[in-house]
Amino acid sequence: MTGKEKLLLLKGILDNHCKYFDYLSDNEIKDYMECLQMYLKSDDRIIQEAGLSTCQLMIQRFKED
Repeated sequence: MTGKEKLLLLKGILDNHCKYFDYLSDNEIKDYMECLQMYLKSDDRIIQEAGLSTCQLMIQRFKED
């Protein structure tokens, strides 16, 4: 995945998640940002997917409420 492709995917994810950021604690925001960094910095697809999946799981609990 190219850098541009990564950013476009990330943009879509952030567009969907941003309305839930107010519900995250400071520690959860820190964890969320660390997962995004894992995704952006890694060239390993498994690490990239793990970072994004963790972000999704953090937000998913608010969508279910």
